[in-house]
Amino acid sequence: MSTSTRLKGKEGFYLSLKSSSGSAFTAAGDDVKEWEITSDDKDDSDLTFAEALAGNIKEYTLTLTAIISFDPASLWMWLWSHPGEEVAVVLGPKGNAVAAAGKPVLSFTVNTGGKPEIRNEARTSNEGAEFEHELLSSTDLTLATV
Repeated sequence: MSTSTRLKGKEGFYLSLKSSSGSAFTAAGDDVKEWEITSDDKDDSDLTFAEALAGNIKEYTLTLTAIISFDPASLWMWLWSHPGEEVAVVLGPKGNAVAAAGKPVLSFTVNTGGKPEIRNEARTSNEGAEFEHELLSSTDLTLATV
């Protein structure tokens, strides 16, 4: 029986961010509770024929739900220190930094937007926040060659 290649949360998560200034952040899911890449229709009020012909009619967003932490090595602190920067992203949805059999890697560029939100609530632990980042490039899916 072959091993399932379905995406399951228990398999881990790998995230690498590298800013244009060279500053880097790497996590193996320590702070991240959930992630997704979503698409929405672009505002077509200024859509060109070239964009329509190329199929360039969607906008993509990376959303990370992560724990708020003031640890210098946390995702929240890294994003706080790099607002509005263009960042290269490598995302291993199965916990891998490099593509392997059945374990692809996604790579793309995002804009980090503004500083992350901060909040807290009585009687809760591990307060989290959502970070939304507009994708500036297409998403490349790298599969291992077998």
